[in-house]
Amino acid sequence: MKGNARTKTANDKYRDGWDRVFGGNSVVNGCKARVDEIRGVQDDDEVAHSLEDVLYKDVLSYIAVMGGGEISDLAMECLKTKEIEFSRWCA
Repeated sequence: MKGNARTKTANDKYRDGWDRVFGGNSVVNGCKARVDEIRGVQDDDEVAHSLEDVLYKDVLSYIAVMGGGEISDLAMECLKTKEIEFSRWCA
């Protein structure tokens, strides 16, 4: 390695991907922007609910991958509900 350069780790690569999912350099700011987006469509229950579901899945996925320890295990366990087949209703 030259100077301060380093090879990207798996976590760096995941973080780069999550930054794109959350729309910028800060995952927290990206999440806040998505909450604001939901607030902006709150008069349309179906759209707001759909955006909320996607946000929750993205946040849990981020925690599962980036969190570590018991918090990752908790998020991964919660995400298993997406594998359970049943009708998910949206009005």
